[in-house]
Amino acid sequence: MSRLAACCLALVFTCAALPVAAEHTEREIVVTFVDRSVDRPTLGGPGSYTPRGAQYASTTWSRRITSHIARDYGLEMVTEWPVLSIGVHCVVFEVPAGRDVGEVLARLAHDQRVGSAQRMHTFHVLADDPYRKLQGSLDSLGMADAHRYATGRDIVVGVVDTGIDVQHPDLAGQIMTETDLAPEHTGNIGDEVHGTAVAGVIAAAGGNGQGIVGVAPDARVLGLRACWPEQAGAGGAICNSLTLAKALDTVLRVQPRILNLSLAGPEDPLLQTLVEAALARHIIVVAAEPATRDAEAAFPTAIPNVLRVRAAGAGGVAAGVLDAPGTDVLTTFPRGTYNYISGSSFAAAHISGIAALLLQIRPDLSGAEIVQVLVAARGHYGGALKSAVVSACEAIRQVKSEAACDAPAAGKPVAVHDARHARQLAVAAGLR
Repeated sequence: MSRLAACCLALVFTCAALPVAAEHTEREIVVTFVDRSVDRPTLGGPGSYTPRGAQYASTTWSRRITSHIARDYGLEMVTEWPVLSIGVHCVVFEVPAGRDVGEVLARLAHDQRVGSAQRMHTFHVLADDPYRKLQGSLDSLGMADAHRYATGRDIVVGVVDTGIDVQHPDLAGQIMTETDLAPEHTGNIGDEVHGTAVAGVIAAAGGNGQGIVGVAPDARVLGLRACWPEQAGAGGAICNSLTLAKALDTVLRVQPRILNLSLAGPEDPLLQTLVEAALARHIIVVAAEPATRDAEAAFPTAIPNVLRVRAAGAGGVAAGVLDAPGTDVLTTFPRGTYNYISGSSFAAAHISGIAALLLQIRPDLSGAEIVQVLVAARGHYGGALKSAVVSACEAIRQVKSEAACDAPAAGKPVAVHDARHARQLAVAAGLR
């Protein structure tokens, strides 16, 4: 398949609404073709999509091609979507029961009209269940020292995740915008755990008398809801190739400096093309490293130049992987509460925050240069080798030589303002 075909394929996911049931997903395919008119602003904006049966304002040529493909292959059109960032029209078709989906895809791959054709995939965020006990702190990051030099001021971090509790006292005013790209899976978005927790790690407000401080408290979060909880109140969530593509298309048009992807799923040429386009536009992409990276968890960490982050404690220093706190991380939870949660999702969020600190000081830093800085800051705090964890203060010292990093007092949590707020957090989260 050509590079253009792969590009089109990746864009296909941006086109459609999520399937209602798993059996439909298994029979849904995504087909793309180039339409050089889809970048016209009248065709749509971030987060819009055309549901089954709705009238779609595309070009006559695109509508005709879609109709002809459906007729020629005996397919039902589910939805279609213009991927504005790369000039592709994508269509979701359903293969009728009794037909071999693989055979249909093989035939489409040789159709000269088609840029790409692939199955719809499912992705999962990388979080464990919330912890209900007090363990650990963020001392190893050197945050108290780091915030003397940078707070991520005016840096926008894109978070593709579940919904965020934008009314949380520590997140109010921190979320630049939140767009729901999975409207068919909407409950109470403000009650969704994973995105709220990730946003808190990155950018919980500082100096507001509330419970915690984010790694980059003066950064702003571009919230893109492409995932939804597997069950209410749980940290786990799932995403769909289509919603992720819609989110990535929005990222390419808004262009935040950093993109946080705390999720994993199968290799996907469609989504890979969009991530590579983000990297080409100098967006720093930070991703959570799965516990086992195999064919079912290759996206997005298998993509070159994506920053791979795992939860500290795995032992040793893994080549090409950064370590950050990912166990018992105190962060924001829905309904204005706080709790502890674990997973490489939150390790990735720490690194996204540190990248925001670096970009405030050196806006000219490229993704490759930030990787070099973070690797150099790995395993150091105050000049002494402590662990494989990236030190925020040491990273800042790499780009601001006058920065001083002092070792913290043992056991002093830098995320909690004082003992009174620590007790408030315990009560709010149900901790005793």
